[in-house]
Amino acid sequence: MEFKGFHNKSKDDLIKLLLTEPKKLNTLVNRNWWVKYHNHVYFIITVLLAFALVIWGPDIKEYYDNNAKTETLVQNINEDVAKYELLMFPSKNFFDKWKEDYNFEIGRPQYARNSQTDQLINNWTIKKEGTWYPHLDENDKRGITFPNNITDKTFLFDSAYQNKYNFKLITHREAESIGFFSDYVAARKSNIYEKKAIFKEISSDSTQRSQFKQKISEKSYFFDFEGYNIDLIATTHSKNNRRNKYIFDYGIERNRNRISAFFNIDYNICFRVIDDNSDIFMLKLTGQFKSKLLYLNFRYNPKKNILAIEINESGFITAEFNEIKFKGNNPRNLFRIGNSVVAPFYGLDFTLRYLEFNIINNLPNSNLQMITTQTRFDWDESTKLIDSSNRIIGTENKIDSTDFYIQ
Repeated sequence: MEFKGFHNKSKDDLIKLLLTEPKKLNTLVNRNWWVKYHNHVYFIITVLLAFALVIWGPDIKEYYDNNAKTETLVQNINEDVAKYELLMFPSKNFFDKWKEDYNFEIGRPQYARNSQTDQLINNWTIKKEGTWYPHLDENDKRGITFPNNITDKTFLFDSAYQNKYNFKLITHREAESIGFFSDYVAARKSNIYEKKAIFKEISSDSTQRSQFKQKISEKSYFFDFEGYNIDLIATTHSKNNRRNKYIFDYGIERNRNRISAFFNIDYNICFRVIDDNSDIFMLKLTGQFKSKLLYLNFRYNPKKNILAIEINESGFITAEFNEIKFKGNNPRNLFRIGNSVVAPFYGLDFTLRYLEFNIINNLPNSNLQMITTQTRFDWDESTKLIDSSNRIIGTENKIDSTDFYIQ
């Protein structure tokens, strides 16, 4: 037998194979075409592939390189959009030119250039782009602005566009180092109580939100509670700039008599009181708070020196301090939602659905409490201003101030 693989076998071995495994012997003898010619097929395919690479290889490489560059460029721009938050102009003249041109291009000046201008300004908060923030040093003519309402910011990175208006993109930290603003608090001493927050998750608030608001309207306080109470419903976003991000801020001075709630650089919830001696008292909760629907309650009882936070009606954490000498009866005090009262550069990127800020006072020689509603905001009931493209560009300024008594 001259078939490959058999010429070395002895006659006895072949007879044994024929008797014991006839099927195997038949397969080896009568091989199909693939078994016989597969090496030839591989050789032909290899030659064809080599020929195709010679003809179309340069075009394929150019296409791949261009796509890779585009993806890298888009990725870099997206990273820069998140990194560079501010536009810095050398003077207000350049800023005014940029503001006028940009707002004209997006069609928003129609709400500021008609006979109802004064009425709109008084009754609405218009999302018109461009607020000038000068340097704290009067001799420095530079200024900055936040492009907050610009959805697609990639055009800001075009060098020709930057040269036209002579602005520079800078980070929040760069603006701090240049001296445009600061959230630094010169405290005499700090008292911080830290605890991990454990709370239930809320996936949808369509029905729970109305129930939560109803509970707030019917809320009763223990008679020994007297002080500041803030309830709110909000959805946090995933963006995390490395700075303080204020949920709310109450006061007028940076280092004295101020109540604040904010997410710090690590996205922990901080409830802070700065007293009249510039001493800091803070309750800090650690946990996962990004991209969450949160029902939050903040309480500060000055008479008992207690700070408390409740999350989603499940996690309630309190901290009692020795003595907080807080004086909060300044009529000039401001309450700002989603930003700082002393430096409007520490805003929080979140969606606020409802907020109510009450001050509770126990009336002397009686069992009555007076509740003063400083601020009430309800997104569901607020009137929206819609432009021709069905975009919400403003909300009605609706702040209630009401005194009422509960038994």
